[in-house]
Amino acid sequence: MRPSTTSFARLIKFVGGKHPRPEVVDASVKQHPMSAGLIPGGEGTLQISALNWPKFEVVPPPKKNASSTQKNSTSTPTSSKPFDFVSVKELPKRFQTPPFDELEMDVVNSGGADLVF
Repeated sequence: MRPSTTSFARLIKFVGGKHPRPEVVDASVKQHPMSAGLIPGGEGTLQISALNWPKFEVVPPPKKNASSTQKNSTSTPTSSKPFDFVSVKELPKRFQTPPFDELEMDVVNSGGADLVF
């Protein structure tokens, strides 16, 4: 990058000065103005330590048997349920898209150039 010979002029002008910073920040826990007077972690709230969750255990994956590694399946399709559809053409007529009209295909192919607004 080449150094510029002109000085940088800001394009954004900020109105006013810097906002004053508070000298003391109150970090104490207070109730929310719209709450029913409960303080998080205070009396009347549910304590996490009161919950008896089971401990998390890491379980190793099951070992594969020699018989399960062999392919016992064939390439035939599985039996489908009444609501399993392989193609859109198998859907009921109300879910299929209507066929295109000749006029619609002409408009799409021309890019709409012959339409006058």
